[in-house]
Amino acid sequence: MPTKDPILVAPHDTYPTSFPPAFTPEQAGQIDGFQKRLEEDVIPKEFTDEEKEKARRFCDPTCLRRYLVAHRWKLDDAVKGLRDTLLWRKEYKVDSITAEEIASEAKGATNYFNGFDIHGRPILYLKKKDGTENHQLNVRMLVHNIETAIKAMPAGVEKLLVIMDFTLYSRANSPPLSISRLTLHILSAHYPERLGATFMVNAPWVFNVFWTMFSPFVDVNTRAKIRFAKWTKGQEGISPLLQEVEAGMLECTYGGSLDFVYDHDVYWEAVSKVLGTK
Repeated sequence: MPTKDPILVAPHDTYPTSFPPAFTPEQAGQIDGFQKRLEEDVIPKEFTDEEKEKARRFCDPTCLRRYLVAHRWKLDDAVKGLRDTLLWRKEYKVDSITAEEIASEAKGATNYFNGFDIHGRPILYLKKKDGTENHQLNVRMLVHNIETAIKAMPAGVEKLLVIMDFTLYSRANSPPLSISRLTLHILSAHYPERLGATFMVNAPWVFNVFWTMFSPFVDVNTRAKIRFAKWTKGQEGISPLLQEVEAGMLECTYGGSLDFVYDHDVYWEAVSKVLGTK
């Protein structure tokens, strides 16, 4: 039966962590050194007292670990990366993005969080559709949805599962190269180690060719997170996405049994509860 209610609360309160429970003595020392440099080298001195306190909450041990892992345990690089993120979050006003601001893009149902995979990772849907887009606003909507998904993560979960649907992709509705670069930069620089897996659904053949050519030069861990899938609603057989998502959590379009109908007002009412703004 069709439903307009998104699934924004995980079915379980906690999941096994995706990170190892222990580190080498050298890695443990790097984390300890990172914590000691927060006040002096990471949190900008020009921040207000309120901004500094918010930054301290953001820079918890799991955050420091993600930046160290992303920067291959090079402490100086991780320090700079996290400081840059704090400055970007203030400049981009990440915590001030509202439903009203992004409503014109959100109503297109092209980018939203709905459901969790078998590892408890929130599922983020990115769907290419025809129509005029405000590309900068679309990026802000993506940031807002990532932030919502992070807040909805159950204990032990730090990553996302992304479903990128290229079914209606064409050169005419593809974003400018500058927007693609901006999006990739934001994701890699300011949300390190947040991607658990990405399914590229019905990607054009050129994407497959490009990936075949360049994947040997991509980090092994990153390469393992990218998967290509072909699927049409109503298709016989078992969807490859069901390897990571239970049928009741996966939309019918991708081989699941969740008959979700996006309704902007219903969706954002539910999101507001996750964010604590209702």
